[in-house]
Amino acid sequence: MALENDHALLETVRNLAADLEVGGEKEWAHLLREALVESIVSSEGKEAVRSVLRRLWDVGAASVPGRGERIGAALGYLDQVFGQEPQY
Repeated sequence: MALENDHALLETVRNLAADLEVGGEKEWAHLLREALVESIVSSEGKEAVRSVLRRLWDVGAASVPGRGERIGAALGYLDQVFGQEPQY
């Protein structure tokens, strides 16, 4: 799953936040939504989204079926936005 633009990133992260909330991880969902709002207007916001996604990856949230693919796709897209080679 590769993301090609900001719209795809927003949709993927929005769906991931909803999945986290349904899974009882409301704090993570809140952090992700908060960073997502900032991402619309600034590169600092995109970095905030990337930071939350990396933390989710690090705590093992990506091991939940379907979640890892979305986290990895969003991180890969953001790595490209910041001129880095995708790592996920």
